Order: sequence, then C-alpha cells, then structure tokens
Amino acid sequence: MLTQVKILINILIILIILIGVQGIYGIFFGKKNLKDINREYGALNILSQVDYNFNNSDDMILSLIDEGKASSRGYYKIRFTNLSEEINKKISEYREVTESNNTNLDNFNKAFNEYNNSSKNLIKLIDSNNYKEANSLYKNTLEVLKNQLVDENNKMIKEHRQRLDILYVDYNNQSKNIVILNIICIVVSILFAYILLKRFKNRLTTQLQNLSKYTSALGDGDLSFRLEKYFNDEIGGVIEELDLAINNVKNLIVYTKSMVEVGKNNSESNSIASNNIINEVIKAKNNIYNISDKVDNLNSNCEEATLSTEEIIETINLISKEILHNSNLATEMNKRAKRIEEKGLISAQTAFDIFNTKSEEIEIALEKGKVIQDIDKMLEIIKNISKEVNLLSINASIEAARAGSNGNGFYVIAEEIRRLSEETDENLKEMKQTVSDVTNAFQEISCNSKELLEFLNSKVRKDYNILIDISSSYGTDMETLSEGAIKIDNITKSIFIYMNEICKSIEGITYSTNNILDNSKETNTEIKSIEEIVNGLGKSIEEENSLLSKLQISLNQFVI
Repeated sequence: MLTQVKILINILIILIILIGVQGIYGIFFGKKNLKDINREYGALNILSQVDYNFNNSDDMILSLIDEGKASSRGYYKIRFTNLSEEINKKISEYREVTESNNTNLDNFNKAFNEYNNSSKNLIKLIDSNNYKEANSLYKNTLEVLKNQLVDENNKMIKEHRQRLDILYVDYNNQSKNIVILNIICIVVSILFAYILLKRFKNRLTTQLQNLSKYTSALGDGDLSFRLEKYFNDEIGGVIEELDLAINNVKNLIVYTKSMVEVGKNNSESNSIASNNIINEVIKAKNNIYNISDKVDNLNSNCEEATLSTEEIIETINLISKEILHNSNLATEMNKRAKRIEEKGLISAQTAFDIFNTKSEEIEIALEKGKVIQDIDKMLEIIKNISKEVNLLSINASIEAARAGSNGNGFYVIAEEIRRLSEETDENLKEMKQTVSDVTNAFQEISCNSKELLEFLNSKVRKDYNILIDISSSYGTDMETLSEGAIKIDNITKSIFIYMNEICKSIEGITYSTNNILDNSKETNTEIKSIEEIVNGLGKSIEEENSLLSKLQISLNQFVI
C-alpha cells in the first residue's frame, strides 16, 4: 500500500514539474515577447518624434521664405538648426533600437541629408534677400524631398505597427496554449489522485479494522489471539511482526514468573548483606576522620616550614645581592688602583725627568752666576779709571787757570770731565751696590735651589715610590677582596640552591599531604555516598520485594 502511495506522489510530482516547466517557459517567452514589444513601441515613439520635429523644421523653412517674417529670420534659422540636430540624434537612437539594417531608414537618412543641404542653400539665398530663388528652390526641391521623407517615415511606422500586431497575436496564442496545458495537467492530476485515494481508502479501512481487532484482544490480555485473513502489504507485515512479538512476550512472561520467584528469595539475602555493609562503612568513616586530623596537622607544620624556608631564601638573596654589589665595587676599586698606580708611575717618571733637567739647568745657571764676580772686577777697573780721569780733570783745571783767558774753553771741558767723572763714580757706587745685591740674591737662590734639589731627590722621590707601592698594594687588596666576595657569593648560591631544594621537598610533602587530605575528604565523601547508596539499596530491596509481588499478580492475569 505504501508503494502505491509512493507511485501516486511521484506522478503528482511529475505533473507539478510539468506545470512548473510550462510556467518557466511562459515567463521566458513572455519576457522575450515583452522586450520585442517594448522595442517596437520605442521605435514608433522615435519615428513619431522625428515626424513631429521634421514638420516643425519645414514650418521654419516656410517662415524663412516669407518676406513678412524677415525680422524673425535669426530665430527661425536657430530653430531650424536645433531641429535638424534633434532629428539626426533621433535617427541614431532609432538605429540603436532596431539593431539591424533598415532600407527604409537608409532612404530616409539619405533624403534628410539632401533636404538639409538644400535647406542650407535656401538659407544662403535668404541671407542675400533673394526670396524668389529661395521660393523656387523650396517648391522644386525641398517640397519633393519633404514628401519623400514623409512617405519613408510612414512606411517605417507601418512596418513597426505590423510587427506589433504579429507580436501581440503570438503572445496571446502562446499564453492561451500555456493556460490550456496547465489546466489539463491540473485536471489529470486531480482525477488520478482521486482514483488512487479511493482505492487506498478501501484497503486502508480493512487493514485498520484488522489492527483494531488485534489491539482489542491484546488490551484484554489475550495473547492467544491471531488474525487469519489480512492483506499482504505494509500493514500486513506489521501484523506478522506483532505475532512474532507476542510469541516473544509469552516466552518472556513465563521466564519472568520464574525469575520473580528467584528474586523474592534473593531480596531477603540482599537485605542482610546491606546491613553488614552499612556497619563496615561506619567503621571506615571513623578511621578516615582520624587520618584526616593527623594529615591536617602535618600539613600545617609543612606550611610553617615552607614560610621559614622562603624567609631564609629571601635573606640569602639579599646577602647574595649585597655581596655581588661589594664584589663589583671591589673590582671597580681595583681598576681605579691600577689606574692610580699607572698614573703615579707616569707622574713619577715625568717628575724625575723634570728634576734631572732642572738640576742641570740650575747647575748651568749657577755657573753663569759667577759672571757677576767678573762684573764686580770690571767695576773696580772702571772706578780706578774714573779716579785717574778725575785727577786729570783737576790738573787740566789748574793748567787752564794758569793759562788765564786763553784757557777758559779748556777749563770748561775740564770741569765737564770732572763732573762726568764724579757722576761715573756715583753710578759705579750704585752699580756696585746693585751687583752686591744681585750677588747676595743669587747666592740665596743658589742655596735654595740646592736645598730644593736635595728635597726633591731625597723626600719627593721617596714619597712617589711610597704612593706607587700603596697603590699597588691597594689594588692587590681589592683583588683579594673581590675574590673573597666571589667565593662568599658562590657559597651563598650553593646555600640558595640547597634551600630551594629543601623548599621544593617541603612543597612536595605539603602537596602530598594536601593530596592525602583531599583524598581522605574525597574518600569520606565517597563513603558517605556509599552509605547513602547502601541505605538506598536496603530500601530498594524492600521496594523490589514489593514490586515482585505486584508483578507476580499482574503476570497471572495474562491468558497464555
């Protein structure tokens, strides 16, 4: 029966698809037909505008050849030019709309170009006020071309109207055919569905009546009921499966009855066993409480030890940082001491070089200072000469006095020589005093220079050597201090590593105790759950015993 339903549904689907295909065909056909109709209407509209513009342009030509309208000649010329351009534009639009070669359009375009050229010649005649030839040109040429253009335009309009009539007829015929085919498919589908549904209804009613009888017997607990006649379809297959299922139920009921008896006997044994389990669970719960308290105390001690270890590690870290800082300072001071030693050596060498150089220069200066003694001797000689000159001047004065008036000039010279001698004597005294002062000062400088050289040689050289020795020993001490700091830092690092290992060990113990504590709590929770389960099991055993009794009563109601 379900196979027939599937066939019916497939046929209906095929008919619906046919209707849909016809609808799609109608849509595409209608769309194409409407496009063609719109194109023809567009072409007709353009041709109508061309006809209207051409009539207006011809009116402009007639106005131009009318002498009475000569004052508006400029307007008519501009209007004619604009209309001509508009006609050319519409012809181009028409060619694009039709999308094909059109003999009538070519003839119209050719005639319009001739009309345009003749109109331009006519305008030239009018511009020269030759209205007679202009009227003649219009009647002989332009009017003929006008009639030709009107004929060509009417031909194209007539052609497009004929195409529109054909398109409308074709569109109506196709629409009628599609509607008729759709109506036929719908009617056939309805008739076919009605026939199949009627047959399906009769057969389904019979099978449902058979199922109703079967279910009624089963509802009364009669497992021995069987249908003798039924259709061999899907419902018939269900009835056969029900027969097999009822046989299995019969066997199950028999087996269940035997198992109910066994279950009732086992429930009493299970009740006793559950009571024993509850007692053991209570003992285990008490033991876990004791373990949990001891582990909790151990965990507290481990936490205190962890805190103490962390404080020690923090202190060691601070000590290590301070030692490292001091080591860096010692290294820096060692570098500075080496720089001081190097600079001291350089300075000492420079000082000693200067000392040697200046010692030689001072010795030379002292040797040169002996020249002053020679100057003193020379001053004595000059003094003696001055005395002799003075004596000579006195003698000259005496001789001049003896000479009388003849010796006046010589007397003046003698007086000048004497005066010069006296001044020289005074200058020699001053120079001698100056030489004496210079000699004394030079002797003092000589003594001081010797003392300075002796001081530099004895005292300063020793102090430089002591300073260099101190710098060297200071650098050695800083190296020793830096090495000691590094050793102490290594020791503190070792202590830090050991303390970290101790801390990790304590953390491991703490973690283990926490796990034990958590496990004990989980175990306690599980034991409580077990206790609840066992208590529930006891209740379940009692309920099971009650249910088994009720089940036994229910099974006895079936007719096998």
